[in-house]
Amino acid sequence: MGLKAELREKTGSGASTRDRNEGRLPAVIYGHGAEPQNVTLDSLEVGLLIRDQGENAVFDVDVNGKKQQVLLKGIQRSAIKRQLLSVDLQTIIAGEKITVNIPVVLEDGPSRTLGTVEQHLSEVEVKTTPNNIPSEFVLDTSNLEIGDNLTVADLTIPADIEVVTDSTYTVASVAAPQAEEEEETTAGDEVSEPEVIGEADEEE
Repeated sequence: MGLKAELREKTGSGASTRDRNEGRLPAVIYGHGAEPQNVTLDSLEVGLLIRDQGENAVFDVDVNGKKQQVLLKGIQRSAIKRQLLSVDLQTIIAGEKITVNIPVVLEDGPSRTLGTVEQHLSEVEVKTTPNNIPSEFVLDTSNLEIGDNLTVADLTIPADIEVVTDSTYTVASVAAPQAEEEEETTAGDEVSEPEVIGEADEEE
């Protein structure tokens, strides 16, 4: 898939807002020692690209008739509506290894009966070629027991992908469920009747 970019004549927050209002997404193309290029892309096309290829998409971008292959390196979104605000594009050369972050997805099967699975690492950094970027790594946690954990070393990584993240980092662990505090009442406690002030004693 290829996208057509337009060079930006003006930059800054005001210009970026105008671009977005016109359906254009601000972007920066950089890499291999070249001067960064400030461009805009069609916002809808970028959104469809991310939906279909993920946040590590590799595609061609055409700037004034010059095509180059780029990696979607960074995405900025609005905090509430998650609207695309801008993207960073890194130029790449076919066959060269690039560094990308790959999401880790935990898969917990029906065999789990005790404990709560906690995820400590949501993605790992790897080096690979542009045509060999995995969409995600899946880690099976269904057989873990309370106190067990899995590290980066437990991920199934293809031989042609180099893991940058420390292999000893914990990805997931199983903790004991937190016990709910219950109010305990003591059986047999006598409830004393309120004393009436001013009541005369019957004994003389």
